[in-house]
Amino acid sequence: MLRTFLLVVTLFIQAGVAWAAQNGRVVVEDAPVYEFPQKSSKVILRLKKDSVHAVSNLKTEGYYKIRLQGGETGWISGNDLLAGGGALPSDTGPGPEARVNGKRPLSDAMIDGERFLGATYRVQLGFGLSNLAYGGLSDNFSGTSSLNFGKVYSFEVQRRLSFPLSLAFRAELRGSKTGELDLGGGTTQTYEHSAIPLQVGLIYFPIHTQRWRIGVGGYGGITAVSYTEVVQTTTSQSSSVKFSSMDVLGTGVVQVAYGLGKAFGVFGEFGYQYQVTGDLPATTALGTIPAFKIDYSGFIFKGGIELRF
Repeated sequence: MLRTFLLVVTLFIQAGVAWAAQNGRVVVEDAPVYEFPQKSSKVILRLKKDSVHAVSNLKTEGYYKIRLQGGETGWISGNDLLAGGGALPSDTGPGPEARVNGKRPLSDAMIDGERFLGATYRVQLGFGLSNLAYGGLSDNFSGTSSLNFGKVYSFEVQRRLSFPLSLAFRAELRGSKTGELDLGGGTTQTYEHSAIPLQVGLIYFPIHTQRWRIGVGGYGGITAVSYTEVVQTTTSQSSSVKFSSMDVLGTGVVQVAYGLGKAFGVFGEFGYQYQVTGDLPATTALGTIPAFKIDYSGFIFKGGIELRF
């Protein structure tokens, strides 16, 4: 983790440096150019031996940043390059890069028709279950109870900012119902909970391969929530009270994605969420305190499909 963090810091530092300070001559045939300075990242192009290109004057994790004649950039291993060797061709036409699958420019050159890590945008459609528990932050709210098997529908857009960080926006539709909470004297209390959370966050993906992407993320936002309280007595009489709130919430997640094709994949997510209501109005069923709060916390499990472009 520390090694990847240092790599990201180095990349940001190099972004502000005039990196194309020397030429480099390729010393092996079909030298791979990677999307990121990692051998596990995608090979986006292969270069012919003795071709000369502009490269950075600093190495990052043993790789030089390389600029090809078409203006595209990538990363090449220092073992495949002689820094300071040769002169750049004066011809500005198509360079001596070996085409992959007959495709050029660089953004279209892929070794097997896949584009997983290189996608700028990712759209995720998911479905899952929540297991949240609630507790009262005011004296007149009794006990806790589990929101059993709450359903979660989600829509998320991720935009890759830089290796390996992405900005994310997610919108969800949630519905849950508590088990019956015994208030004593044969009286029970049940809550129904529906919400539309909107959150923005950052996801850090320290693990990248050709198909796998594993990361951790943090989100924060607001949610419009509707609550329905049902109080049932031993005489089979029940009372129902509805109220709503605009809540703040935060979510931490671990996300795993697997690419099935050029623009399609699947993902799974495990998350922990904490939510606090605004001041809710007093009701006859809830007591005489002018306002009270409820806090929710618990786990959410989710999976679905991912579209990339």
